[in-house]
Amino acid sequence: MDVLENLIQTFTAESSRFFSNSTALSIFNETYKAVMVQILEEKKGTGKNPIERVTDFVKESVKEPVSRNEVRAVSSWLLYSGIIGYCDLYNNGDVTDVVSNRRAYFMDNGIANHITGY
Repeated sequence: MDVLENLIQTFTAESSRFFSNSTALSIFNETYKAVMVQILEEKKGTGKNPIERVTDFVKESVKEPVSRNEVRAVSSWLLYSGIIGYCDLYNNGDVTDVVSNRRAYFMDNGIANHITGY
């Protein structure tokens, strides 16, 4: 767990240099948690996409003003870096009725395990 914590902290510190806003570190930390919360709380039939749910969580958690674009930039970076991924939804198994990027998930179970605290 210490190794995972060090990896996450190093990745976050290195990545925050690419964002001009000083709140990037807070947004990064809260985005990790927000992805986990949306995984655990999503109910069937919710119309929000993962970015909307993550943004709502981050805005409530960070004490400074946070824009949707900042959260989107962090989420895109996490996606590009292979930390999170998105999966699609086939409505009722119909391959012609696809909802893209329906859910976010962690690509590495170790990181997900660390975020939950277990």
